[in-house]
Amino acid sequence: AVYYAQQRPEVVESTPSAISVQPERLTLPATTTVVEPITPAVQSSGSAAPLVDVPLQALDVVHALVAHKVKRSLADISTAKSIKSLVGGKSTLLNEIVGDLHKEFGDKVPDKAEDLSLSDLAAAIGAFGGSLGKYTQAQLARLFSNKMPGGFSLSSARSTLKSAYGLGLQRQDALLLVALTMEPPSRLSGEAKSWLGTVAQVYAAKAGITYAAANSGGSGDQAGAPVISSAEMEKMQQKQHEHIRQQIQVLARYAGMDLREGARLAEDEQARAAKMQTRLDSISAEFGDELVDGAQPLFDARKARHFDSSWNWVRQEAYELIQQAVAGCTADSTDAPVNVDDARLQRLKNRSSPGLLHMLAGSLFILKAANDDSLEPAIQLVIQLHDACTLSLAQPPVYCELSTPTSPQVDIGSSGTVTYSEVPRPGEHSFVDFVEHMRQPTAQDMPPFIHLKK
Repeated sequence: AVYYAQQRPEVVESTPSAISVQPERLTLPATTTVVEPITPAVQSSGSAAPLVDVPLQALDVVHALVAHKVKRSLADISTAKSIKSLVGGKSTLLNEIVGDLHKEFGDKVPDKAEDLSLSDLAAAIGAFGGSLGKYTQAQLARLFSNKMPGGFSLSSARSTLKSAYGLGLQRQDALLLVALTMEPPSRLSGEAKSWLGTVAQVYAAKAGITYAAANSGGSGDQAGAPVISSAEMEKMQQKQHEHIRQQIQVLARYAGMDLREGARLAEDEQARAAKMQTRLDSISAEFGDELVDGAQPLFDARKARHFDSSWNWVRQEAYELIQQAVAGCTADSTDAPVNVDDARLQRLKNRSSPGLLHMLAGSLFILKAANDDSLEPAIQLVIQLHDACTLSLAQPPVYCELSTPTSPQVDIGSSGTVTYSEVPRPGEHSFVDFVEHMRQPTAQDMPPFIHLKK
């Protein structure tokens, strides 16, 4: 037997800046320590005790809608007054409120709703389903998108109202109606929950309720477990997360990875979104939400209708012209020329097609085969149409201004009556003549009225 002596390799101790990789395990830096999660019992305040949910009343919606439109608080709007008395003679605002009521309640809004007091109007509307309508839902969506900070959406607000105040879905709707009347003048930065708390207090005073205290955390099974406050727990978890984050950064540097790449892209996108939102807010502040909402595009490519029957209509129109000419020839009017006006001829030329030319050629052949001298005007008309459509066959449709240029004329009668009219310009039968006339200088060394670049 033959034996070989082999020397063991030296083991290099790892340092914080070096990591030695062995076949079966990864040796972390000396400063890296794996920390087990801490799971002690936490003394938490828990969720607020739920309040009895009540259906949303029509008076709540009407009261909030009117207060929102006239930009006043609910306390300043008496339900004993009518819409007409609250708008102060502004007929446009009155019509807007009535229209918004129809959007919200539909056909349940009675006639002459502006003359009824708010309480009587709500009684006339009666039961309506107990949920927010189209108008209030749209206004709440606009409120949270335009005035709340990013990340604080309508669903987030509802979650806060349920957990912190114990409000059910219908009480949440009633509170959000109050929020419409307390809309911030500008976008909130980080005080959204504080604003929502203020709205909650106003709603509580209006509804005559008191928010119940939160349920205490813990149970009998945890009586012997160590208990710490939620603040201490959050502090310990924060230290633990910071330690783990440092470990991840060390490993990322070793692997050559940039952990901030995605965050930087997100920050750039947020900066662009904030800049765009600032521009939109300034436009809304200058012109109002009604103008901005009314200026939204309504075009939908899926609703576009494409008509391809011009080839058929042009044949019908040409056939009608030919029949009119033939009828004129047989009515003892052979000496009167049959002419087509320029506008109609231009429409035919713009829709010229090989099928139209084939039809005109066939009509010309039939008219000539009749050997009737009285049909000569109709034959000349068909020739005119055929030649014009042949020249425009290879050209795209064009617009041609065929109106007669006019000039203003003011007449003052003997009684002082002023009469204004538009009369044809002398010597200018078309806009071509008008342009040529305006290009001529008015006097020696004087420039013309208009300049056309070639």
